[in-house]
Amino acid sequence: MSDNPGDGKPPRRARKPQGFFSEKRQEQRNEAVRGQLEGNLPIRPKEKRGAPDDSQAESGSVKKKQKKEESQPKSLDVKAFLADLKTDYSEKKLEPMPPRPPKQKWRPVKTAITDRAKAPKGWNPREPDLINDDLESQITRCRERIKENIMPHVYEHKLEEFLVEQKERAKKLAAEHGLNWPVVQRLENLKAILEWAQSNAIKDKYNIATNVQNVILAYRSGVLNWCHGFVTYWHNGAQLCAPRPFKWNEFQYLYDAHKGNETGFWVEGIDGPGPSSQHAVIECGTGTRKWAAETSIALRIPMTGGKTQSGPFEFQFKDDTGADYMVLYDEDVNRLRTNLQANGVSYPLPRILGVLVVTLADGSKKAMLVRELEVNMWDEKEKRYMAASWDSIPVVVLPGRGTKRLNGPWMRWKFYTGTAPDNSNRLWIYDYNPTNPLMRGPRLPTATQAQMDRPLPTANKYESIGNHPQFNPDIPSGKSII
Repeated sequence: MSDNPGDGKPPRRARKPQGFFSEKRQEQRNEAVRGQLEGNLPIRPKEKRGAPDDSQAESGSVKKKQKKEESQPKSLDVKAFLADLKTDYSEKKLEPMPPRPPKQKWRPVKTAITDRAKAPKGWNPREPDLINDDLESQITRCRERIKENIMPHVYEHKLEEFLVEQKERAKKLAAEHGLNWPVVQRLENLKAILEWAQSNAIKDKYNIATNVQNVILAYRSGVLNWCHGFVTYWHNGAQLCAPRPFKWNEFQYLYDAHKGNETGFWVEGIDGPGPSSQHAVIECGTGTRKWAAETSIALRIPMTGGKTQSGPFEFQFKDDTGADYMVLYDEDVNRLRTNLQANGVSYPLPRILGVLVVTLADGSKKAMLVRELEVNMWDEKEKRYMAASWDSIPVVVLPGRGTKRLNGPWMRWKFYTGTAPDNSNRLWIYDYNPTNPLMRGPRLPTATQAQMDRPLPTANKYESIGNHPQFNPDIPSGKSII
């Protein structure tokens, strides 16, 4: 008798694990799924997938993709819009705010816990059920947490900061005779804007001082209140409408109808009541390699009323996630006005949205002019613009000429972005979700252990990358030579 089970019969083939398919069969299944989703998912054409480095992108064949159709903006019903200017949208019933998370609870302890590792599971210093700007509630919560004896030193520090802020706020509220805090914040910014507009450097060349003065009077008299999410339009010191949602086509019509570039125009409420944030970009390192990511963004001047659209121009921008607004210079605007124009024709200045007071990285505040520009990004590999339409966005325009342009939030608002810890400081930008397994094309790289273990380079410890070829960003990810 044979020792083999099933003696006398051909040996059985080993069973494939459950869910296993041959490569050919698996590809057939994937194609079937792609066919089902083709109607609502922009599938990438088949192409050999490789590491997303520049050298491979240039050497590989690039298939021409069908251009996305540029969506046309909805035309404005001027008659209905003008009849609606007196409607106060701030008095209409708004959609309820989403409920805030429940309060976090932990049992008090007798002996103070000061080591994070010994804190209860899930402990964190955040209070998700409270509004950050609600100082009274935050102060009360800090005192409650101190009594719980769990990481009390954290809340003692927070309490100290809140009390200082509360004292400063009370002083500002008293100076404005009982106006609410958003209005007081806004008045502080408006006074700084008025001072800037009337300075010797500006001399009100944008014709906004009268508008700002009357907006200040309207707030102090109670005629105008801060209405979060709504704006009012002003011309020659007169309020043109009741609070209403901001829409680009409405703003463009009123601005052009009142010749805003010549006579002055003001949008009140386009930004929050407090100062915006424009954090500085710091470049670490020496030599030719910079440690601040840069990217190209195309801009053009918005045109309406059937006028010929101006040509776009690409500028290099520092990638600054701390900037609330894109930053350009006057010379850049001049470049857009005369770009590729024959016979010396020049396009008009972009529309002015207003003036912002922004907080810089060093804590100082500065007034900055804001204009409307249209923005998009060019995909060099696919030879097309990434966005289906050009977006109007507010852009800070600084005087003179400069190269320290900041990209602001538009890029991450519009596209998927990603980085990898491969010491290359590269930024990947996608007009689709790169984690979707059905999408074909470059993926984020997988960093090698050597890349991930390398200490962060600084100006004092910088060494040429030529001394460390294992960290060369041009080497495809996962193929380090060590």
